[in-house]
Amino acid sequence: MPRECVEKIQQSATRMGHMVDDLLNLSRCGRGGLRLTPTDLSKLIEETRDLLKPDCEDRAIEWRIGTLPRSTATAP
Repeated sequence: MPRECVEKIQQSATRMGHMVDDLLNLSRCGRGGLRLTPTDLSKLIEETRDLLKPDCEDRAIEWRIGTLPRSTATAP
């Protein structure tokens, strides 16, 4: 199997592990109360783009994201 395929599998397995951890954390949130927290939507978009970088490397994607307001979201 080519090295690139093995690296891609390793990256995908790591991301899957993070998703499983996030789902477990989400399930714990349901057991306790949630509180409202100020949320920086621009930072959230930046973090999401960083997560998508490995899947977007071979694509010509033009991101057009305007100024986003601060918001209030629930947190554990």
